[in-house]
Amino acid sequence: MVMREKDTIVYDFLAGRLSARERNRFVKLMRYSKDVRELSDWHEAVYKQIEVLNPEELQQLLQLLEQEQKSTLVVSFWKPYLKYAAIFIGLLGGYLIYTHYQEVNIETQSQQALASLQTIDLADGSAVDLEKNSYIETIRFDDEIREVTLIGTASFRVKPGQKPFVVHTPDGYTTRVLGTEFKIQSQHNLYQVTVDKGRVAIDHGGSNIGMLQKGDFLKVEDGKTNLRSSVVPLTFDNKPLSEVVQVVNDVYDTNIRLDASINDQIKCKVSFDTQLTILDIIEVLCEIHNFSYQIQDDQVSIKSK
Repeated sequence: MVMREKDTIVYDFLAGRLSARERNRFVKLMRYSKDVRELSDWHEAVYKQIEVLNPEELQQLLQLLEQEQKSTLVVSFWKPYLKYAAIFIGLLGGYLIYTHYQEVNIETQSQQALASLQTIDLADGSAVDLEKNSYIETIRFDDEIREVTLIGTASFRVKPGQKPFVVHTPDGYTTRVLGTEFKIQSQHNLYQVTVDKGRVAIDHGGSNIGMLQKGDFLKVEDGKTNLRSSVVPLTFDNKPLSEVVQVVNDVYDTNIRLDASINDQIKCKVSFDTQLTILDIIEVLCEIHNFSYQIQDDQVSIKSK
């Protein structure tokens, strides 16, 4: 298909002049084609059309595209077309577009953040506030996970969703979001997390090192770990396991579930001090009663071994 024909098809698509079948074929092509050269031509046609739209036409385009079916977005922003790509992606509602790399590459915004504070809006509605000399190196959004790699310091406001949101740092730490607002500082020999809202789980080298909730603070500097918790001590004297779990859920704002294989009326005599994270508490309960646990999204399941 020659470029002139592509220009016409894109124009008709943006103007709402394609039939339902033609529009469906266009969307499927943009969504599933892996022909980089052909998609390059399509993208050029798209950006060329959007560039000439006035504000009223953009609003009309928004109303049209909001009616289209939405799906997960994976797109690589090209520097020469960054502005128009952002407009097109925002209006198109997240259609899957393949280019040279099947990921979002926000190198342009990241380089700007090196010299000043910068807020980056992600495709899922989440936002990242990058501090000076900080940037996001890579980012991946697909049907299974939302994932970024952070260099430096940033505050995250994560939009709740079924897919996990994971932040990696070059020193091997992984922060798995179980809540919504937190701050990460990653520098030489220093890793620090402060939770402002919700919960996050942290691991290093595949080992869980903490699950933090609102007000908690974790700092690892030169190999030494410092954890501060805002939670008051909890003491249970021969209370049913179901009651212990309910209280822990309420206090820590977490979601622990007892598997059907467990007798939830087992009596517990245990005390948890303020230095323990929610993950520590779960491990203590499992050790006392010979249980195991599994973390999936924002839920922790305790079950028999």
